[in-house]
Amino acid sequence: AADGSAARARDAALKRASTASLFFKSSVKDVSASAVDTHGAVLGLASCVLSAPYDVPEWMPATLEALSRFASCASAPVRETVRRTFGEFKKTHQDTWLETKAAFTSEQWENVSAGMELAPSYIS
Repeated sequence: AADGSAARARDAALKRASTASLFFKSSVKDVSASAVDTHGAVLGLASCVLSAPYDVPEWMPATLEALSRFASCASAPVRETVRRTFGEFKKTHQDTWLETKAAFTSEQWENVSAGMELAPSYIS
């Protein structure tokens, strides 16, 4: 049952992120609502990534790819969440980096690289 609820939460975060805005409308009220919704989606994705600190489950590449879409978001809190999440991912996967990279298709890895570049480097 725990795996089912985690999968549902991950699917909900991916769906929410796919419709979240990278750039916000002009009115203050719209900006605030859009920013909160986008940050909520990013926090959901980040929690999924951080739930598997030393593994790369089959859902991880798509989740990181969705998260990397927000690496250049207009909202500073969103960008910071993405940066910290990728930094933690790099730190916890540095010992198995070649195996981690092998879990991604070349297209996924290319898309995820934007987020990886923002994160502090723990890998030489």
